[in-house]
Amino acid sequence: MIKKIIIKIKKFFSPKITRELQWTVNDFNLAKKWASCRFHPNHENKTIWEIVYSPRQESLDVIYEINKLIKNKIK
Repeated sequence: MIKKIIIKIKKFFSPKITRELQWTVNDFNLAKKWASCRFHPNHENKTIWEIVYSPRQESLDVIYEINKLIKNKIK
């Protein structure tokens, strides 16, 4: 419950993404900030970042997964 409230507050201050992310450090950090403030559509108690990010994955894979979600959201 408190986690949901904190994420909703953070969402107001998080950046808006209206374009596809490139494979740069700045875009990776932007994706991290954006995804940590959004709930995953299929997992209601986890953020997108919690589902997508794994220390074993390459940053390219993480950005690719977030881009897939952004494309679905923009359409």
